[in-house]
Amino acid sequence: MSATPQGDAPDWPARFRAAHGRAPRILHIGNIANYAWVNAMLMRRHGVEAVVLDPDFQHFASAPEWIEATIEGGLGDHFAPAWHRMRIAGFVRPEWFLNGPSALVMPELLAREGGQPARRALLRGLSALHRRAMASRAGALRRAAAGAARIGGGVLRRLARRGAAAGGGGAAGGDGRAASALARFDVVIGYALGAEIARQAGHPRFVALELGTLRGLPFEDSATGRTCAALYRAAPEVFVTNLDCIDATQRLGIPQARITAMPHPFDLDRALARAAADAPAAGGDPVLLCPARQHWKRGNASWLKGNDVLIRGAALAATRGAHFRLTMVEWGEEVADSRALIEGLGLGDRVRWIPPAPRATLWPMILRATAVLDQFAAPAIGGVGIETLALGRRLVTRLDPADPAPFFATQPPVLHAATAEQVAARIAQVLADPEDLAGLGARGQDWMRAEHGVARQLALQFAACERLVARFGPAAHG
Repeated sequence: MSATPQGDAPDWPARFRAAHGRAPRILHIGNIANYAWVNAMLMRRHGVEAVVLDPDFQHFASAPEWIEATIEGGLGDHFAPAWHRMRIAGFVRPEWFLNGPSALVMPELLAREGGQPARRALLRGLSALHRRAMASRAGALRRAAAGAARIGGGVLRRLARRGAAAGGGGAAGGDGRAASALARFDVVIGYALGAEIARQAGHPRFVALELGTLRGLPFEDSATGRTCAALYRAAPEVFVTNLDCIDATQRLGIPQARITAMPHPFDLDRALARAAADAPAAGGDPVLLCPARQHWKRGNASWLKGNDVLIRGAALAATRGAHFRLTMVEWGEEVADSRALIEGLGLGDRVRWIPPAPRATLWPMILRATAVLDQFAAPAIGGVGIETLALGRRLVTRLDPADPAPFFATQPPVLHAATAEQVAARIAQVLADPEDLAGLGARGQDWMRAEHGVARQLALQFAACERLVARFGPAAHG
């Protein structure tokens, strides 16, 4: 299993440029919770030509607007947000972020790589039309979206034929579209199941990046579960970002030499700067921020958040005389279940429900909170947990005490809780020190600097990329 010391800024891009006369090119597929966006942004700052391909997914939390823009207006459908009806000050999606139905974004990528700006502009415009149409309930616009996809499909077939004629074919899909589109990239990183596109295309230099994906999915008796298991077993490099998923790689029989244990992609420098510029105000009523989506009863273990543990723990704390309010986010598959449990336990007058909050809204809320109570199902730190530590606030979450290797040298300073009784005890602990005079939040920031810095994140990934290029050679048409 690969490990890399902290060190300075990674220098692989410079070595690659010296050897090959150009920057390394990395394609990121599948912008789950904006991790591909963040990772590509960080790589681009350090000399990599990074591109994000996000096909067939429009969820608001996987749109760069969600973490980059100040947003005013309602989302509408969470899986087809109405960005065109919202006020998004100054943000425009960059040309290296491709999002839309596969029938449009695959040929857009092919046109981008083939130097066909007019075709690319047409396809990009059709994807924008598709997003807008899917956000509308009007039947005419929905039909327009389907028409845009059909037009893109026709363009796709023509471009695929031209690509194959130009020698860009490959092992995948009878029309050769994915081998043609991916061939100019030195490495492809797929998030969750995103690397399946590279595997099907026969691209040799690909990475499967786990985002909780391995907790339960590859062991399901389903087509998706079997695909997941086969993908991660076949991947020449696997990035694991959750402490509790190392055991799953062993169950799948993935050789340890292929596995890199790495922190979640995260722009720590940006978070530290925000915390320094926007220090929390002292005083006020104790507010416990609970940002996890409501999903705790049904479905795959990879996605459950344990909201019931939080709610029951808060009810216990309330019966013991604790004074606090909970701020909970009204999103997820089981909002109604959470509401019913809250009312049944007599917590209704202590809970304030808010709509999903973009980063521009969420970070000030974290800074103002007495503590953040995240998730209590999987023993791992999720994206909001990382943000909480970076912003210098106390984090209550499930993180079973264990050896932090191979991810970290030391355990992150979180307040562990896995049961309702433990949640109640942690609530009492933070309320007894509302100003955090013990300095736990500051220790969280120090830990993030030492263990989760951008240089370390990139050095771990670049080491794997360098191994892939050394093993298979760089892209022939980079």
